[in-house]
Amino acid sequence: MTVIASSGVVIVLFFSSEHIIKKENNFTRRFLQHPIFDDKVYKLGVNSYYFAGIANGKIYLGNPTTPLFITEIDTGLQALGRTKISLDNIDHPFRNVQLKVKYPHYYLYDGNIPIIYRGKLGDSIAQTISYGDAFFNQLTVLDSMKFALRTQKRADKQYTIALLDLMKNPKTELKPTILEKQIDGVFDVDGLLATEPETGKVVYTYYYRNQYIVMDSHLRVANRFNTIDTTKTANIAVKKLSDGSTKMNAPSFSVNKGFNLYKDFIFNRSNLKGKHEPSSSWKTSSIIDVYRTDEQRYIGSFYIRNKKGKAMSSMITDGRYLYVLVGNELQRYRIREGAFK
Repeated sequence: MTVIASSGVVIVLFFSSEHIIKKENNFTRRFLQHPIFDDKVYKLGVNSYYFAGIANGKIYLGNPTTPLFITEIDTGLQALGRTKISLDNIDHPFRNVQLKVKYPHYYLYDGNIPIIYRGKLGDSIAQTISYGDAFFNQLTVLDSMKFALRTQKRADKQYTIALLDLMKNPKTELKPTILEKQIDGVFDVDGLLATEPETGKVVYTYYYRNQYIVMDSHLRVANRFNTIDTTKTANIAVKKLSDGSTKMNAPSFSVNKGFNLYKDFIFNRSNLKGKHEPSSSWKTSSIIDVYRTDEQRYIGSFYIRNKKGKAMSSMITDGRYLYVLVGNELQRYRIREGAFK
């Protein structure tokens, strides 16, 4: 009987969350007038690439199926090249090797070990610069020896932001007040961490609530800004396990799905439909909301259409063009001058 009741609760929560996603929410978007235009497409051949960085006229791609390769393509989408990376030490049980590029270096890392390698762009040899300093599940590069991490506190396993400075002792400094717990300190604070390479700003966007946190390069909180939807509290159900950890007790819905930073702008991929938005557009497009990171200001929104039934997986911009990965294609959109001012 208990099993049946529990199953019933899960089913109800699932359909409730689906209803919340599909229903018309209590906010209204301002859609920008033709902010981007289809421009060019490059066929990558596979659909497993992700953006590792953009700098000096080149886009850098990583691929979890070939983690020791850097793939680069010029921003004109003319020529693609690959560089195989040789690590100074490969005697590790790698589980999730990731690539990030911050000119003039690239970084390979696996927070499960934990280890960080660094190499110079154009050089195929990467050296270990951090080993065993801090476990982490997200990393973003601040400078060549400094990183912002998302990690878990040893005492309660809750997520926290940390600063890893390889020139200091101790190297790791937890920043426990940045992420604000509402329910369990894990799922309710889940989100994405990124750095804007030109300004040095660090941004964390929550998945399950309408807030993004703007920090400086020392991880001092400058502002906590809200997106236009009204989800102030994470709408999730969690269960505490016997070892003290938690798990999601029912399917949930996300408010935000991903974002990209460019100077003082954040391009946020929303997962909620606003008032008066046609269901047909919602089913065939991704919605991008544009905000400022230096003040509480919503600029407007636009659609990125699905390609051959596939939705975009990630995006990156150099200010002139917006680049989007959709299926096995790299799509370039031209940004209309003044579109986001």
